[in-house]
This record gives sequence, structure tokens and C-alpha cells, in this order.
Amino acid sequence: MQPWLRATSAFAAVVTTVLTPALPLRTVSDIPLGGKSPRFDYQTIDPTTGRLYIAHEGDGQVLVFDLRHWRVARRIGGLADVHGVLVAPAIHRLYATATALHQLVVIDTRTDQIVARHRAGVVPDGIAYDAASGEVYISDERPAGAVIAADARSGRVLETIALGGSAGNVQYDRIAHRVVVGVETRDQLAVIGPSTHAITRRVPVPGCRANHSLLVDPRQRLLLVGCSGNGRLVVLDADSFRELGHVDGAGHVDVLALDPGTHRAYSSSEDGIVTVLQLRDGQAPRVLGQKRLAPRAHSIVVDPATHLVYLPLGRAGGASVLRIMRPTH
Repeated sequence: MQPWLRATSAFAAVVTTVLTPALPLRTVSDIPLGGKSPRFDYQTIDPTTGRLYIAHEGDGQVLVFDLRHWRVARRIGGLADVHGVLVAPAIHRLYATATALHQLVVIDTRTDQIVARHRAGVVPDGIAYDAASGEVYISDERPAGAVIAADARSGRVLETIALGGSAGNVQYDRIAHRVVVGVETRDQLAVIGPSTHAITRRVPVPGCRANHSLLVDPRQRLLLVGCSGNGRLVVLDADSFRELGHVDGAGHVDVLALDPGTHRAYSSSEDGIVTVLQLRDGQAPRVLGQKRLAPRAHSIVVDPATHLVYLPLGRAGGASVLRIMRPTH
């Protein structure tokens, strides 16, 4: 499929057809991950310890991957149907959503031991963290939809913020000091004040169906929205919420990742399509490459220190691997 790149401005809309360039990544290594299930989900990197945490959804575990020695160092179990993972290095906390148990699970990263479990909605999924308020925010994908605000140290739930629609991913914008969450059944974003837990604004995302994925580029003041229903990636100004441009052909978008040093964004999809975008403040995104990489290549993360990209690729029979890729230019 040949994608389209469409750029919009405040004055005119420009539509450009482009031949998609090859994916600007090369495989460095495939590291066996083991396990019984081929299903993985979110990932998060602790730069202070050189650890990558991978949600092994099907096995109900978080894999602790050593980025220095490229090996699985530990498996943290008891996390049935784990989806979201997020690390807060300064307070030695790892958060995971055990979706089948309807729980937010808090893990001490110094011991890899579970220290707390708390009910967090019905279908807890993505996680965001605000160091200023000392809170974490969990997106609840149930049809009615909500964001669950919880204390970052204990995991104790503080408030349930009703969205009126199923929640996609949730992000914290540390520059604007606000929480942003996709309301995917309404094709809109909800903006939440972290101190008041009140929805201060609702932003429609025109041309986007099922805005499940969300990424904040705080320095460049950009929002990247992934539309799983029609394979579109939309870039918005993070302050005005004006659309700067969009890209089609990204498949059933699931996880997004950002490399702040190179200003590149990565999109992975349930269809196995990986898209690489160049982001610039105030500009439409530029497609650097797009390719159907592998089945189930729907989770992606980038290490900003090395620019290496990590994709857990689920394979039947316990032959799942963590693909490590390096930018070619």
C-alpha cells in the first residue's frame, strides 16, 4: 500500500503523494525472550540502571532486560494479562497494569518485588506519571471510560475521572503541567488538570478513527496521535491543538515511541507495520520510512542514550525474540 502524506496549515491544505522510503533501521540482533505466549505489550526504560521492562502480556510477567549485557535478567510474575508498564526512576517505582485482575501493581525496582496492588478501574491499560504532583494516571478502557489517579508511592487510588468514552493511552505533558488522554470512542482528546482532576478541555481529532495511541514531545510542543481505526498518524501543536499534518498507512496503530535527541517518532501496529517520522516544531511530519516489519510488531521503544530501537516480536512455540535495531542514518 502506498501511503499519503498530507500537510495542513492555518491557510491552506497541501496534499502530497510520496513513495515511501525504506525503513531507516537495520537489525543488530534478535535476543530470545522465552516464555509460552507470543503476546507482548508496553515497554519502559530506566536510564539510571540500564534496564528495559517489557510487558509479557500472555505470560502475565514483566521481563527485566539488561541493556548492557542484552539478556533477560529477571521475570516478575503474578501480573495476569499485563498491559501497561512505566518506570519512575527517582522514586524506585515500576508500575504495571494487571488488566485481568483490574489492578495497578507497584513494584520496587531495587528488589523487583511487588509492594502494592490496588483496584484501578475495570480495564486498566496505559500509565502516565507526574513527578510534580506525585501521582500516576491509568487509562481505563471500559466502554464508559475513565482515568484513574493514584498516589505514585503507594499506588492508592485517589480519584476516578469519568471520560464518557473508552480511554486510549494517557500521557503527562510536563511543560504544560497537564494530563492528556485519548477518548477513542469519541475521536477526541481530554485534557485534565493534575491538581484538580477536572477535565478542562475536550479536543476533537478530525479524520481520526479510534485514537488509541498518544505521545507527547514536550520540548518541541507536539502531540502525536495514533488512529487505530483508519491507520492515520496525526501531529498536533501541543499548545493550540491545531493539526500540523498527518500520515496514512500506519496500520492498526498501537504503541508510539520518541527519540528526543533525533526528533524521530516511531509507530508500531498490530498489523506489524512500523512507521518512522521526523518531527519538527510547528511543521508537518516527514515520513522517513514505513514497512511491514514482522507479525505482532506492535510494541516499540527507543533508548535515547544509544538511539537503539527495541521490538519484542511474538512467535509461537516460545521462540519470541527482542529485535534490536539501529538507525541507518
